Amino acid sequence: MIYKIFSDLPSFKNQLALRAGLNVLLAQKTVSATNKQTRNRAGKSSFVEIVDFLMGAKSDPDSIFRTQALGESWFGIEFDLAGKPAKAERTGKLRTAMQVSIPPDARMTFSVEAWRDHLSESMFGLGSLERAGARPPSFRSLFSYFARRQSSNGFNTPEKHAEMQQIGDQQMALMFLLGLDWQIARDWQAVRDREKTLKELKKAAGIGALGPIIGKAADLRTELTLKEARVKKMHEEIGGFQVLPEYRELERESATLTRQLNELANANTIDLIAIRDLENALTSELPPQLEDLQTLYQEAGVLLPGLVSQRYEDVRSFHESVVRNRRDYLSSELEAAKLRIGARDLSKAQLDGRRVEIMGVLKSHGALDQYVKLQSELSRLSLSLDRSASASRRLSTCKAKKMNCRLSATS
Repeated sequence: MIYKIFSDLPSFKNQLALRAGLNVLLAQKTVSATNKQTRNRAGKSSFVEIVDFLMGAKSDPDSIFRTQALGESWFGIEFDLAGKPAKAERTGKLRTAMQVSIPPDARMTFSVEAWRDHLSESMFGLGSLERAGARPPSFRSLFSYFARRQSSNGFNTPEKHAEMQQIGDQQMALMFLLGLDWQIARDWQAVRDREKTLKELKKAAGIGALGPIIGKAADLRTELTLKEARVKKMHEEIGGFQVLPEYRELERESATLTRQLNELANANTIDLIAIRDLENALTSELPPQLEDLQTLYQEAGVLLPGLVSQRYEDVRSFHESVVRNRRDYLSSELEAAKLRIGARDLSKAQLDGRRVEIMGVLKSHGALDQYVKLQSELSRLSLSLDRSASASRRLSTCKAKKMNCRLSATS
Protein backbone atom coordinates (compact mmCIF):
# COMPACT_ATOMS: atom_id res chain seq x y z
CA MET A 1 0.00 0.00 0.00
CA ILE A 2 1.17 3.54 -0.78
CA TYR A 3 0.71 5.91 2.17
CA LYS A 4 2.10 9.17 0.87
CA ILE A 5 3.80 10.88 -2.08
CA PHE A 6 5.82 13.98 -1.18
CA SER A 7 8.43 16.39 -2.54
CA ASP A 8 10.50 19.39 -1.47
CA LEU A 9 9.46 21.21 -4.65
CA PRO A 10 7.80 24.49 -3.52
CA SER A 11 5.13 24.31 -6.22
CA PHE A 12 4.28 20.68 -5.37
CA LYS A 13 0.68 20.44 -4.26
CA ASN A 14 -0.17 19.31 -0.75
CA GLN A 15 1.48 16.08 0.31
CA LEU A 16 -0.62 13.39 -1.33
CA ALA A 17 -1.81 11.06 1.45
CA LEU A 18 -3.67 7.87 0.57
CA ARG A 19 -5.94 5.65 2.64
CA ALA A 20 -6.55 1.92 2.73
CA GLY A 21 -8.78 0.61 -0.01
CA LEU A 22 -9.47 2.16 -3.40
CA ASN A 23 -8.16 5.68 -3.93
CA VAL A 24 -9.33 7.69 -6.95
CA LEU A 25 -7.44 10.79 -8.07
CA LEU A 26 -9.82 13.29 -9.73
CA ALA A 27 -9.64 16.89 -10.78
CA GLN A 28 -12.20 19.26 -9.35
CA LYS A 29 -14.72 20.78 -11.73
CA THR A 30 -16.82 23.74 -10.73
CA VAL A 31 -20.48 24.03 -11.45
CA SER A 32 -19.87 26.84 -13.92
CA ALA A 33 -17.36 24.83 -15.99
CA THR A 34 -18.32 24.10 -19.58
CA ASN A 35 -17.86 20.88 -21.55
CA LYS A 36 -14.75 22.33 -23.18
CA GLN A 37 -13.06 22.76 -19.79
CA THR A 38 -11.32 19.41 -19.12
CA ARG A 39 -9.88 17.89 -15.98
CA ASN A 40 -6.30 17.96 -17.31
CA ARG A 41 -3.29 19.32 -15.42
CA ALA A 42 -4.61 18.03 -12.11
CA GLY A 43 -1.51 15.86 -11.59
CA LYS A 44 -2.89 12.42 -12.42
CA SER A 45 -0.19 11.56 -14.96
CA SER A 46 2.48 13.21 -12.82
CA PHE A 47 1.46 11.00 -9.90
CA VAL A 48 2.09 7.86 -12.00
CA GLU A 49 5.37 9.28 -13.32
CA ILE A 50 6.59 9.92 -9.76
CA VAL A 51 5.68 6.41 -8.61
CA ASP A 52 7.41 4.91 -11.63
CA PHE A 53 10.48 7.11 -11.05
CA LEU A 54 10.74 6.07 -7.40
CA MET A 55 10.36 2.38 -8.31
CA GLY A 56 13.63 2.32 -10.24
CA ALA A 57 12.79 3.79 -13.67
CA LYS A 58 15.68 4.96 -15.80
CA SER A 59 16.56 8.63 -15.57
CA ASP A 60 17.22 9.28 -19.25
CA PRO A 61 18.30 12.70 -20.50
CA ASP A 62 14.74 13.34 -21.75
CA SER A 63 13.20 12.47 -18.36
CA ILE A 64 11.08 15.20 -16.83
CA PHE A 65 12.95 14.71 -13.55
CA ARG A 66 16.18 15.92 -15.19
CA THR A 67 14.71 19.14 -16.52
CA GLN A 68 15.97 22.44 -15.20
CA ALA A 69 12.77 22.98 -13.23
CA LEU A 70 12.82 19.59 -11.45
CA GLY A 71 16.47 18.49 -11.58
CA GLU A 72 17.33 19.73 -8.08
CA SER A 73 14.11 18.59 -6.39
CA TRP A 74 13.65 15.44 -4.31
CA PHE A 75 10.59 13.21 -4.56
CA GLY A 76 9.60 10.53 -2.11
CA ILE A 77 7.16 7.73 -1.37
CA GLU A 78 6.09 5.95 1.79
CA PHE A 79 4.65 2.48 1.22
CA ASP A 80 4.55 -1.10 2.44
CA LEU A 81 7.25 -3.40 1.05
CA ALA A 82 6.97 -7.12 1.85
CA GLY A 83 4.72 -6.27 4.82
CA LYS A 84 7.10 -3.65 6.25
CA PRO A 85 6.94 0.16 5.99
CA ALA A 86 9.52 1.65 3.66
CA LYS A 87 10.43 5.05 2.28
CA ALA A 88 12.30 5.87 -0.91
CA GLU A 89 13.54 9.29 -2.06
CA ARG A 90 15.14 10.24 -5.35
CA THR A 91 16.23 13.25 -7.35
CA GLY A 92 16.93 13.66 -11.04
CA LYS A 93 20.40 15.12 -10.47
CA LEU A 94 21.56 11.75 -9.06
CA ARG A 95 20.86 9.45 -11.98
CA THR A 96 22.16 6.23 -10.38
CA ALA A 97 21.60 6.69 -6.64
CA MET A 98 18.70 7.22 -4.23
CA GLN A 99 17.91 7.25 -0.50
CA VAL A 100 16.00 4.32 1.03
CA SER A 101 14.75 3.74 4.58
CA ILE A 102 13.62 0.23 5.57
CA PRO A 103 13.22 -0.23 9.36
CA PRO A 104 15.08 -1.22 11.42
CA ASP A 105 17.89 -0.02 9.12
CA ALA A 106 18.67 3.65 8.96
CA ARG A 107 18.49 5.80 5.85
CA MET A 108 20.83 4.27 3.27
CA THR A 109 22.05 5.13 -0.20
CA PHE A 110 21.06 2.56 -2.82
CA SER A 111 22.09 2.39 -6.42
CA VAL A 112 19.05 2.40 -8.68
CA GLU A 113 20.00 -1.06 -9.97
CA ALA A 114 20.33 -2.46 -6.43
CA TRP A 115 16.97 -0.90 -5.52
CA ARG A 116 15.34 -2.59 -8.52
CA ASP A 117 16.86 -5.94 -7.48
CA HIS A 118 15.54 -5.48 -3.96
CA LEU A 119 12.06 -4.59 -5.24
CA SER A 120 12.02 -7.51 -7.70
CA GLU A 121 12.68 -10.00 -4.92
CA SER A 122 10.40 -8.36 -2.36
CA MET A 123 7.43 -7.89 -4.70
CA PHE A 124 7.66 -10.82 -7.15
CA GLY A 125 10.35 -13.20 -5.87
CA LEU A 126 12.37 -12.80 -9.08
CA GLY A 127 15.78 -13.03 -7.43
CA SER A 128 15.42 -16.69 -6.46
CA LEU A 129 14.20 -17.52 -9.97
CA GLU A 130 17.20 -15.78 -11.52
CA ARG A 131 19.60 -17.60 -9.21
CA ALA A 132 18.01 -20.87 -10.32
CA GLY A 133 18.69 -19.93 -13.96
CA ALA A 134 14.99 -19.65 -14.90
CA ARG A 135 15.37 -16.25 -16.72
CA PRO A 136 12.05 -14.74 -15.52
CA PRO A 137 10.58 -11.45 -16.78
CA SER A 138 12.19 -8.29 -15.45
CA PHE A 139 10.86 -6.33 -12.51
CA ARG A 140 10.33 -3.23 -14.62
CA SER A 141 8.30 -5.18 -17.16
CA LEU A 142 6.01 -6.48 -14.41
CA PHE A 143 5.70 -3.28 -12.38
CA SER A 144 4.85 -1.18 -15.43
CA TYR A 145 1.49 -2.95 -15.59
CA PHE A 146 0.69 -1.41 -12.19
CA ALA A 147 1.95 2.07 -13.10
CA ARG A 148 0.84 2.65 -16.69
CA ARG A 149 2.38 5.87 -17.98
CA GLN A 150 0.52 8.08 -20.41
CA SER A 151 3.87 9.17 -21.92
CA SER A 152 4.47 5.54 -23.01
CA ASN A 153 0.92 5.14 -24.35
CA GLY A 154 0.31 2.61 -21.63
CA PHE A 155 -3.48 2.87 -21.96
CA ASN A 156 -3.79 2.22 -25.68
CA THR A 157 -4.08 -1.57 -25.35
CA PRO A 158 -4.77 -3.64 -22.24
CA GLU A 159 -2.03 -6.21 -22.87
CA LYS A 160 0.74 -3.60 -23.31
CA HIS A 161 2.21 -1.16 -20.82
CA ALA A 162 4.18 0.60 -23.58
CA GLU A 163 3.58 1.13 -27.28
CA MET A 164 6.92 -0.48 -28.29
CA GLN A 165 6.62 -3.49 -25.97
CA GLN A 166 7.50 -6.75 -27.75
CA ILE A 167 5.01 -9.62 -27.86
CA GLY A 168 7.36 -11.99 -26.01
CA ASP A 169 7.71 -9.52 -23.15
CA GLN A 170 3.93 -9.10 -23.06
CA GLN A 171 3.25 -12.82 -22.90
CA MET A 172 5.86 -13.55 -20.24
CA ALA A 173 4.76 -10.70 -17.99
CA LEU A 174 1.02 -11.36 -18.24
CA MET A 175 1.38 -15.13 -17.76
CA PHE A 176 3.60 -14.50 -14.74
CA LEU A 177 1.15 -12.04 -13.20
CA LEU A 178 -1.80 -14.36 -13.86
CA GLY A 179 -0.04 -17.32 -12.25
CA LEU A 180 0.31 -19.28 -15.50
CA ASP A 181 3.38 -21.14 -16.78
CA TRP A 182 5.31 -18.14 -18.04
CA GLN A 183 8.23 -20.36 -19.15
CA ILE A 184 6.12 -21.44 -22.13
CA ALA A 185 6.07 -17.83 -23.31
CA ARG A 186 9.82 -17.62 -22.74
CA ASP A 187 10.35 -20.66 -24.96
CA TRP A 188 8.02 -19.19 -27.59
CA GLN A 189 10.14 -16.08 -27.65
CA ALA A 190 13.29 -18.18 -28.11
CA VAL A 191 11.69 -19.79 -31.16
CA ARG A 192 10.70 -16.38 -32.53
CA ASP A 193 14.26 -15.14 -32.04
CA ARG A 194 15.63 -18.11 -34.00
CA GLU A 195 13.08 -17.56 -36.76
CA LYS A 196 14.05 -13.90 -36.94
CA THR A 197 17.72 -14.85 -37.22
CA LEU A 198 16.96 -17.30 -40.01
CA LYS A 199 14.94 -14.68 -41.88
CA GLU A 200 17.77 -12.18 -41.59
CA LEU A 201 20.26 -14.76 -42.85
CA LYS A 202 18.03 -15.64 -45.80
CA LYS A 203 17.60 -11.97 -46.58
CA ALA A 204 21.35 -11.37 -46.38
CA ALA A 205 22.01 -14.39 -48.59
CA GLY A 206 19.50 -13.16 -51.12
CA ILE A 207 21.23 -9.80 -51.55
CA GLY A 208 24.71 -11.33 -51.51
CA ALA A 209 25.75 -9.87 -48.15
CA LEU A 210 27.10 -13.24 -46.99
CA GLY A 211 29.57 -13.47 -49.85
CA PRO A 212 32.61 -12.60 -47.68
CA ILE A 213 31.48 -15.22 -45.14
CA ILE A 214 30.42 -18.25 -47.17
CA GLY A 215 32.57 -17.41 -50.18
CA LYS A 216 31.89 -17.09 -53.87
CA ALA A 217 30.83 -19.91 -56.17
CA ALA A 218 34.42 -20.39 -57.37
CA ASP A 219 35.65 -20.62 -53.77
CA LEU A 220 32.97 -23.19 -52.99
CA ARG A 221 33.90 -25.26 -56.03
CA THR A 222 37.58 -25.19 -55.05
CA GLU A 223 36.74 -26.20 -51.50
CA LEU A 224 34.47 -28.94 -52.81
CA THR A 225 37.24 -30.32 -55.06
CA LEU A 226 39.77 -30.37 -52.23
CA LYS A 227 37.36 -32.14 -49.90
CA GLU A 228 36.54 -34.72 -52.56
CA ALA A 229 40.25 -35.44 -52.99
CA ARG A 230 40.71 -35.84 -49.23
CA VAL A 231 37.74 -38.18 -48.97
CA LYS A 232 39.04 -40.27 -51.90
CA LYS A 233 42.50 -40.52 -50.31
CA MET A 234 40.97 -41.49 -46.96
CA HIS A 235 38.92 -44.21 -48.68
CA GLU A 236 42.11 -45.61 -50.23
CA GLU A 237 43.92 -45.59 -46.88
CA ILE A 238 41.10 -47.40 -45.15
CA GLY A 239 40.75 -49.87 -48.04
CA GLY A 240 44.40 -50.89 -47.73
CA PHE A 241 44.49 -50.84 -43.95
CA GLN A 242 45.38 -54.19 -42.35
CA VAL A 243 44.41 -54.59 -38.73
CA LEU A 244 46.98 -56.40 -36.53
CA PRO A 245 45.49 -57.60 -33.21
CA GLU A 246 48.96 -57.81 -31.59
CA TYR A 247 49.89 -54.30 -32.78
CA ARG A 248 50.10 -52.75 -29.33
CA GLU A 249 52.08 -55.68 -27.88
CA LEU A 250 54.60 -55.44 -30.72
CA GLU A 251 54.75 -51.68 -30.27
CA ARG A 252 55.60 -52.12 -26.59
CA GLU A 253 58.20 -54.78 -27.42
CA SER A 254 59.80 -52.41 -29.93
CA ALA A 255 59.99 -49.69 -27.27
CA THR A 256 61.59 -52.18 -24.84
CA LEU A 257 64.17 -53.21 -27.47
CA THR A 258 65.01 -49.58 -28.17
CA ARG A 259 65.56 -48.96 -24.47
CA GLN A 260 67.81 -52.04 -24.15
CA LEU A 261 69.85 -50.95 -27.18
CA ASN A 262 70.35 -47.54 -25.64
CA GLU A 263 71.49 -49.11 -22.37
CA LEU A 264 74.01 -51.34 -24.21
CA ALA A 265 75.32 -48.36 -26.17
CA ASN A 266 75.78 -46.37 -22.95
CA ALA A 267 77.68 -49.29 -21.33
CA ASN A 268 79.93 -49.58 -24.40
CA THR A 269 80.72 -45.89 -24.17
CA ILE A 270 81.80 -46.30 -20.55
CA ASP A 271 84.04 -49.29 -21.42
CA LEU A 272 85.58 -47.44 -24.38
CA ILE A 273 86.59 -44.63 -22.02
CA ALA A 274 88.06 -47.24 -19.63
CA ILE A 275 90.03 -48.85 -22.50
CA ARG A 276 91.52 -45.49 -23.44
CA ASP A 277 92.57 -44.84 -19.84
CA LEU A 278 94.04 -48.37 -19.50
CA GLU A 279 96.07 -48.02 -22.70
CA ASN A 280 97.45 -44.68 -21.49
CA ALA A 281 98.35 -46.28 -18.14
CA LEU A 282 100.18 -49.18 -19.84
CA THR A 283 102.26 -46.73 -21.84
CA SER A 284 103.25 -44.77 -18.74
CA GLU A 285 104.08 -47.81 -16.51
CA LEU A 286 107.98 -47.96 -16.82
CA PRO A 287 110.65 -48.96 -14.21
CA PRO A 288 112.89 -46.18 -12.87
CA GLN A 289 116.29 -45.67 -14.54
CA LEU A 290 119.40 -47.19 -12.77
CA GLU A 291 121.18 -43.85 -12.76
CA ASP A 292 118.31 -42.37 -10.79
CA LEU A 293 118.64 -45.19 -8.18
CA GLN A 294 122.34 -44.67 -7.87
CA THR A 295 121.92 -40.97 -7.30
CA LEU A 296 119.18 -41.67 -4.75
CA TYR A 297 121.29 -44.15 -2.77
CA GLN A 298 124.36 -41.99 -2.87
CA GLU A 299 122.40 -39.17 -1.30
CA ALA A 300 120.83 -41.61 1.14
CA GLY A 301 124.27 -42.91 2.10
CA VAL A 302 125.31 -39.44 2.91
CA LEU A 303 122.20 -38.54 4.84
CA LEU A 304 121.48 -41.89 6.51
CA PRO A 305 124.75 -43.69 6.93
CA GLY A 306 124.45 -47.33 8.00
CA LEU A 307 120.69 -47.66 7.23
CA VAL A 308 120.88 -48.20 3.45
CA SER A 309 122.45 -51.62 2.80
CA GLN A 310 120.51 -53.10 -0.09
CA ARG A 311 122.20 -53.40 -3.36
CA TYR A 312 121.17 -51.45 -6.42
CA GLU A 313 120.28 -54.67 -8.27
CA ASP A 314 117.82 -55.79 -5.58
CA VAL A 315 116.02 -52.50 -5.65
CA ARG A 316 115.83 -52.53 -9.44
CA SER A 317 114.47 -56.08 -9.42
CA PHE A 318 111.79 -55.03 -6.92
CA HIS A 319 110.67 -52.11 -9.04
CA GLU A 320 110.59 -54.17 -12.21
CA SER A 321 108.40 -56.75 -10.41
CA VAL A 322 105.95 -54.04 -9.32
CA VAL A 323 105.75 -52.59 -12.81
CA ARG A 324 105.28 -56.03 -14.35
CA ASN A 325 102.42 -56.91 -11.98
CA ARG A 326 100.80 -53.55 -12.67
CA ARG A 327 101.03 -54.08 -16.44
CA ASP A 328 99.58 -57.58 -16.11
CA TYR A 329 96.62 -56.20 -14.16
CA LEU A 330 96.02 -53.40 -16.64
CA SER A 331 96.26 -55.82 -19.55
CA SER A 332 93.68 -58.15 -18.02
CA GLU A 333 91.31 -55.22 -17.37
CA LEU A 334 91.79 -54.03 -20.94
CA GLU A 335 91.02 -57.48 -22.32
CA ALA A 336 87.92 -57.81 -20.09
CA ALA A 337 86.59 -54.44 -21.32
CA LYS A 338 87.08 -55.46 -24.94
CA LEU A 339 85.32 -58.79 -24.31
CA ARG A 340 82.35 -56.96 -22.72
CA ILE A 341 82.09 -54.63 -25.72
CA GLY A 342 82.17 -57.60 -28.08
CA ALA A 343 79.43 -59.39 -26.16
CA ARG A 344 77.31 -56.25 -26.13
CA ASP A 345 77.79 -55.72 -29.86
CA LEU A 346 76.53 -59.26 -30.44
CA SER A 347 73.47 -58.58 -28.24
CA LYS A 348 72.90 -55.29 -30.02
CA ALA A 349 72.92 -57.01 -33.38
CA GLN A 350 70.36 -59.54 -32.18
CA LEU A 351 68.11 -56.92 -30.59
CA ASP A 352 68.35 -54.60 -33.57
CA GLY A 353 67.46 -57.47 -35.91
CA ARG A 354 64.34 -58.21 -33.88
CA ARG A 355 63.42 -54.52 -33.80
CA VAL A 356 63.77 -54.21 -37.58
CA GLU A 357 61.51 -57.22 -37.94
CA ILE A 358 58.88 -55.68 -35.64
CA MET A 359 59.06 -52.29 -37.32
CA GLY A 360 58.47 -53.95 -40.68
CA VAL A 361 55.32 -55.59 -39.33
CA LEU A 362 54.11 -52.37 -37.73
CA LYS A 363 54.74 -50.43 -40.92
CA SER A 364 52.61 -52.77 -43.00
CA HIS A 365 49.80 -53.15 -40.43
CA GLY A 366 47.84 -50.97 -38.02
CA ALA A 367 46.06 -51.14 -34.69
CA LEU A 368 42.32 -51.51 -34.34
CA ASP A 369 41.93 -48.15 -32.59
CA GLN A 370 43.78 -46.46 -35.45
CA TYR A 371 41.36 -48.05 -37.88
CA VAL A 372 38.42 -46.75 -35.83
CA LYS A 373 39.90 -43.25 -35.82
CA LEU A 374 40.34 -43.37 -39.57
CA GLN A 375 36.72 -44.43 -39.96
CA SER A 376 35.60 -41.54 -37.72
CA GLU A 377 37.69 -39.06 -39.69
CA LEU A 378 36.26 -40.39 -42.93
CA SER A 379 32.72 -39.87 -41.59
CA ARG A 380 33.53 -36.31 -40.60
CA LEU A 381 35.07 -35.53 -43.99
CA SER A 382 32.12 -37.10 -45.80
CA LEU A 383 29.66 -34.98 -43.80
CA SER A 384 31.67 -31.85 -44.52
CA LEU A 385 31.76 -32.78 -48.20
CA ASP A 386 27.98 -33.22 -48.27
CA ARG A 387 27.49 -29.80 -46.69
CA SER A 388 29.81 -28.13 -49.17
CA ALA A 389 28.09 -29.87 -52.08
CA SER A 390 24.68 -28.79 -50.76
CA ALA A 391 25.86 -25.18 -50.36
CA SER A 392 27.25 -25.22 -53.89
CA ARG A 393 23.94 -26.55 -55.29
CA ARG A 394 21.94 -23.93 -53.38
CA LEU A 395 24.16 -21.15 -54.67
CA SER A 396 23.87 -22.42 -58.23
CA THR A 397 20.07 -22.65 -57.90
CA CYS A 398 19.91 -19.12 -56.50
CA LYS A 399 21.94 -17.76 -59.37
CA ALA A 400 19.82 -19.66 -61.89
CA LYS A 401 16.61 -18.24 -60.41
CA LYS A 402 17.98 -14.71 -60.52
CA MET A 403 18.95 -15.18 -64.15
CA ASN A 404 15.43 -16.40 -65.03
CA CYS A 405 13.93 -13.43 -63.23
CA ARG A 406 16.06 -11.06 -65.30
CA LEU A 407 15.14 -12.82 -68.54
CA SER A 408 11.43 -12.70 -67.84
CA ALA A 409 11.67 -9.06 -66.82
CA THR A 410 13.47 -8.09 -70.03
CA SER A 411 11.16 -10.09 -72.23
